[in-house]
Amino acid sequence: RREWLDRAISQIYPAYDERLSKYDKIRIQKNNLLKSDYIDETLLRVYNEQMAIAGSNIIFLRLKYLKEIEKIAREKHKIISENEVLKIKYDCSFLNGEEDIESISRHFSNALEEKMSEEIRRGQSCVGPQRDDILFYINENEATKFASQGQQRTIVLALKLSELEIITEKTGENPILLLDDVLAELDDIRQNFLLKSIKPDVQTIITSVDTLHFEEEFLLDVKIYKIENGAISS
Repeated sequence: RREWLDRAISQIYPAYDERLSKYDKIRIQKNNLLKSDYIDETLLRVYNEQMAIAGSNIIFLRLKYLKEIEKIAREKHKIISENEVLKIKYDCSFLNGEEDIESISRHFSNALEEKMSEEIRRGQSCVGPQRDDILFYINENEATKFASQGQQRTIVLALKLSELEIITEKTGENPILLLDDVLAELDDIRQNFLLKSIKPDVQTIITSVDTLHFEEEFLLDVKIYKIENGAISS
């Protein structure tokens, strides 16, 4: 989930990759210090200060992006799932609802100070964006615990369709949508809602073992290729 979020943000904020790379370098240096025989706590606090600055920028952009995508994904999920309510939460151990960089950095610094003894004992960083998670809820129930496979797939689809809109809005370009055999895991209602939610100006490539899942109306506007024994035919 973190990897998905970081990739999604990088597509619209190119500098985000640099921030991730800078943070990882600091974290690796800190971990090397924590694993050494002698730990200089002054140097450790310097690393913590740098981590709080770099990490708060990462968390800030993650929160900003999740707020944007949740607004779009909630509507798309509601359409595909036929009225189920999607919520997205950024799970960070030290945040108290604040979303400005200064507050995030302050709470991050306090958490690093509180966890210092534990990090020395364990020999690794125990707090930071590398430990955070993204939680999804359907009708107030956490998806990882209560959602069916079809419901989980519906969340992914809603997110991907929402990514398309955000990328188009931020860059002015329509990305290509790739859907790999997704219809097989959705019921008929969700299949139809998904296909109807794909905008006509978005180039879409869908793989499927057959065309039985598609309505005739949908097949009129698509080009179909068949792959059999390594050969492709139109």
